[in-house]
Amino acid sequence: MQLQNPQLSQTNNRGVQEGQMVKMLGTIEASTVTYNPSTQLLTFYITTIAPSLTYEIHTGVKEFVKGGDVFYMPNKPKMEPTRILIEGPHENRKIAVKLDISKLEEKEKVFNKHYPKQMPCVIVLRYRTTEFRKKENADNNIISNESNNDDKGDTEDVEEVVVEHTEHTAVDLAERPKRRVISQIVTTGGSAYVVENLYGAGHENATGVSEGTELMVGSTIVPHEGEEEEEGLCVICLMNSKDTAVMPCRHMCMCKDCGEQLLKHKPVCPVCRAPISTLLHMPSFTNGGSK
Repeated sequence: MQLQNPQLSQTNNRGVQEGQMVKMLGTIEASTVTYNPSTQLLTFYITTIAPSLTYEIHTGVKEFVKGGDVFYMPNKPKMEPTRILIEGPHENRKIAVKLDISKLEEKEKVFNKHYPKQMPCVIVLRYRTTEFRKKENADNNIISNESNNDDKGDTEDVEEVVVEHTEHTAVDLAERPKRRVISQIVTTGGSAYVVENLYGAGHENATGVSEGTELMVGSTIVPHEGEEEEEGLCVICLMNSKDTAVMPCRHMCMCKDCGEQLLKHKPVCPVCRAPISTLLHMPSFTNGGSK
């Protein structure tokens, strides 16, 4: 099942897809995830500025995405994994867990691209936030405050809502996997997003916690080798800001206009010359970052 969402529209047709930055208060950096098959020890690092969050680990499961939520069905009947609570903000909090995978078959431990929803292991982070939203009437229409201008009316038309946010990090348990982390999905605001790493967007958009603000995981941004900090312009026209990434190589290197023209004439990445399957437009970069 594909994630039909602005964050990433997975398609093999060449074209420009719209993306966006997603902000989360807790994340596992994919590069920190390791697994030792001989000891069955899974290690990862959590960075969070949420007051508290939980993590749980699923093994030998099939992934389902429905209505903006992600859930898992075990290949064999078993108990739900325990949710472990972590209190307070943390930066690179190390978590080491010995997995019980004695009942998994060897093929269940290895990710198979022909069965992309079959996951050897998934780490799920969960936390909740409180949001204030307009109330809805019986007909599911948002109540308008136009007929009542006093402060009391405005207050009564707003309700407090608890929203759950999750991050799902799928892990390959093979001895020598092509890559240890298979994929990452985040859910927030009733939508599911595929996390993609984009290269060449500039240091100012790098993932991290800054001055108590939100943690950005919609895209993990690192500059490609040899890039200067001030070089934020499209490598083709050298006029517009870089706001479009090449997929599947993930180089953020051009503006949307040049990307559209490139697809018509020579659909290869101007940085690494890899064939272009699609382009991912990230408009948040044109206004100096995500909102």
